[in-house]
Amino acid sequence: AQYEKNEEPADPDTPEAPTVKVTGIKVINLPSKTQYSYKDKNLDLSGIAVKVMYSDGKSEIITDTEQIGAYGFNANSVGTKNITVSYGGYTDEFEITVSYTWWQMIIRILLLGFLWY
Repeated sequence: AQYEKNEEPADPDTPEAPTVKVTGIKVINLPSKTQYSYKDKNLDLSGIAVKVMYSDGKSEIITDTEQIGAYGFNANSVGTKNITVSYGGYTDEFEITVSYTWWQMIIRILLLGFLWY
């Protein structure tokens, strides 16, 4: 005799749990540090607050920098830079400024524009 396993029928009384998804993010509080020196190595996100909006109409504020992705940091040239933050597949941007410190400016002047750093 051969037997076949019958599939368990789905319980029609058990509705599927709704899936709440991220629908957007917005940087609502800039990080404490937005001014960087030329050749700084690390972006400091401490103090940032990101509002996360969900498909069920609710929102929450994320301040844990471990949960927030960030890219675009480059202090190898001076000027205004856009930093992109991400959460749940969505992104937003904020600006930082990279400038020379006083001693970097003096070195640049003393070396008359030669590559120095």
